[in-house]
Amino acid sequence: MRQKLFIHIGPHKTGTSSVQHMLYGRQKELKELGVVYPTANLGNWNAQHRLAFAIRGRRDKGLPEPLSRDHELSVVLDEIKRSGADTAILSSEEFSTANPKAIQFLRDGFGDFEVFVVLYARRQDETYLSTYTEKAKNPANRWSKAIHAHLESPLQINANLNIYRCVSRWAKVFGKDAIVVRLYDRSLNVAEDFLRCVDEHRQRGPVLISALKEATTELKRNESPSLEVTELMRIFKSQCDDEDQCRAVSELLRKHFANGRSAAELLSTIDRRAILERFRRSNEKLFREYFYSDNKFTPETLLQGPAVKRGKLTNAQMTKIIVDLLRMRGEAADNKPSDRLRHATKTIARQLSPIRRDK
Repeated sequence: MRQKLFIHIGPHKTGTSSVQHMLYGRQKELKELGVVYPTANLGNWNAQHRLAFAIRGRRDKGLPEPLSRDHELSVVLDEIKRSGADTAILSSEEFSTANPKAIQFLRDGFGDFEVFVVLYARRQDETYLSTYTEKAKNPANRWSKAIHAHLESPLQINANLNIYRCVSRWAKVFGKDAIVVRLYDRSLNVAEDFLRCVDEHRQRGPVLISALKEATTELKRNESPSLEVTELMRIFKSQCDDEDQCRAVSELLRKHFANGRSAAELLSTIDRRAILERFRRSNEKLFREYFYSDNKFTPETLLQGPAVKRGKLTNAQMTKIIVDLLRMRGEAADNKPSDRLRHATKTIARQLSPIRRDK
């Protein structure tokens, strides 16, 4: 029998990191169960991002030279063959945006395997929100646009919002029967679901899920930043391009607003409806061809109940934030904390003051 290969392509914002942490941390148990998760050439990663970067012609941030796709593939193939395992798993959300030529390279390289391409479909309004908060809170980028700036062109926020188009690229190369689409929502334990998926296609019963289910419950979910952290960080980055200062401010805001308002309030019901309507036709194809069902991502299905308005920071709230930060600065000075924290508190209060007056 041919070896089976599962290529988990994410995409981003569908719990991919939890799957990778589980696979990387349980390599020994997986090998005992006949499954190999190649780790010989991961670099600073715990997933096969280097191979994904290489086939897309991208650099690994930690390396000065471009990656060779032939070398990265050969290292992975060699480890799989030496393992003696009947099943191999690769995972990287960076695979999801590969173009047809890059996908064909993988198809040719893994021609001796029975391949399953696994991806998770998440409703587009949730992906849009999650991608935005990730960009806004990240001090390493200069993203400072409001969440509503791309409602008319949501693909500028995340290229994989058109799930059907992503699926179709892979299906065209590997064949529709090789594509496994799973539904994602925030209540789903993705690591557990992924093991169940592999078990189903190995047809050996619940081998992996029985042995490793406990490992999937130990994983921590990435917590979304609050509305206050998201918006204040975005506003601050619009006024400051010093990355170290942005990191200090990010740390300060996350500590101060750990229990703030949900960032989900940033999108109104009307906003969410517009996003889902934008992808209605492609979602209908997705569900019809891969779930043999009606479209489950329609506004009518997902957005029931009273309409929600857009959440925002008012002048009064902004004023209180500035006062609180200045108070924290005073307390910080009394307790003699790091100069970095005092400077961050002082800077964000100063930068927010004119913004408050302009509102």
